Amino acid sequence: MSSTSLRLVAAAMVLLFAAPAALAQDDDARTAIQSVYEMSQSAETAEDYTKMIEESQRLLETGLSQQNSEYVRKLTAWAYNRRGEARAEEAGKHAAEGQTEAAAGLDAQALEDFNAAIQLDASRWKAYHNRGVSYAMTGDYQKALPEFNHALRLRPTFANSWFNRGEIHYELGNYEQAVADYNNVIRANPEDAEAYTRRGHAYFKLGRYREALTDYSRALELKPDRALAHLNRGEACLALGLWDQAARDYRQAITLDGSLGRAYQGAAWLMAACPDQRYRYPDRAVNAAQKAIELAGDEADYRYLDTLAAAQAAAGDFAKAQETIAAAIEQAPEDKVDDLTQRQTLYQQNQPYRIQ
Repeated sequence: MSSTSLRLVAAAMVLLFAAPAALAQDDDARTAIQSVYEMSQSAETAEDYTKMIEESQRLLETGLSQQNSEYVRKLTAWAYNRRGEARAEEAGKHAAEGQTEAAAGLDAQALEDFNAAIQLDASRWKAYHNRGVSYAMTGDYQKALPEFNHALRLRPTFANSWFNRGEIHYELGNYEQAVADYNNVIRANPEDAEAYTRRGHAYFKLGRYREALTDYSRALELKPDRALAHLNRGEACLALGLWDQAARDYRQAITLDGSLGRAYQGAAWLMAACPDQRYRYPDRAVNAAQKAIELAGDEADYRYLDTLAAAQAAAGDFAKAQETIAAAIEQAPEDKVDDLTQRQTLYQQNQPYRIQ
């Protein structure tokens, strides 16, 4: 997912229901169930949970009482969910190493485990949450959303479900709903820097730049040495016309992470197009815009070209600016073409662009 930061369940090793000795009515059943229960206390790997599942399924075929059968079904559901979490974690490691096929296979197995957990125990809120994460990781946000809804109905105090649902709403363009979900995360933990950042992004999309700035500043108070946090605040300051603070944040972002192409792009835009001459440095803007494209690589979209064109025009090279803005227009989404075309007209008239 391009802009989301999903949170998995922090797995609990303690089962959330009664010990088996309180349930079994005969010694054989008590001993067998106790054995499986004890397996749950030391299980850590997918293989451990598989052994639990196999033993639990064998028990369910032995004609247990209704009470004991219900207990073992819950125990089995727990094991399926934990195995799914283990497989999802392993998939993440494979993905980080570029082993996409292996990661996809493990993710599919994890999803099957979450499905099995829910079939056995419809009250297992963790499995709904985890299934929502699985759907979201494949980009299927429409399927993910009701999973987090269900998890929150069962466990409304679980902040990660609020956070993840906020991420899904953000991806779907439901920014007001995203803000509401991040509000719940922040109420649960007022020192959650990432929640402030994500709510700031939603406010920014809504054009509520002052609120975005407040959230980005709070995130920086909590995590002061993060380059992206300075970049986020710089973009909010730019939108609000706070040129000096924007310039300082872009510089700090670059100081903290010299490989951050977006920071160079933002700084170049400010130095090329700021309406206040004190912040315009055309030659530096061209260099910064070129550096941004170099660092961004394949992620350098039309915005990077738009910035380079503005810098070239600010430096008086209108011929290059026209070539660059034409390339930006070819790449831009339809709803951005009009703005770019207006800048193209300026360059054709040998006029630079200034932020309005």
